[in-house]
Amino acid sequence: MYKQRISYADYVEEVERLYKIERREIYFGFVIRDFIQSILTESEQLVAVWDNKGYKDDTKNPLHKRKNYADSHSLQDFIIVPEQYSYTNTTKPYVSIELKKPNLENYQGLELGKNKKQIEAEFEYCDFIILTDCVTWMFLKKMNL
Repeated sequence: MYKQRISYADYVEEVERLYKIERREIYFGFVIRDFIQSILTESEQLVAVWDNKGYKDDTKNPLHKRKNYADSHSLQDFIIVPEQYSYTNTTKPYVSIELKKPNLENYQGLELGKNKKQIEAEFEYCDFIILTDCVTWMFLKKMNL
């Protein structure tokens, strides 16, 4: 499948445009999705999981196996998974992506400590996490000590 490449300048322009009219985190997710999809390999896919509410994975007919990538208290916005991934074939993600909405008027940057509990919970399911607010990008690796 051919992936449309998105320039960084176009990405920044879209983030700024959205910031002027829609300041909810969900809307920035669409920009992040397009940007990240443009750099994935053919054997990877990006899956939006931010609204998968299936907390009770032990029910008789769960929508999908959410417990493979999240617990009942912490849910990523996106996961990068193998091409074969589907709701009936969930696998451990390669990378989790956690999106925070930016504050472009008074930009202070991302604070890792502020997101520490959520990041720790996500590391239970994945060895790599991208934490971003559309401006700052933190690439985090689980440290097995």
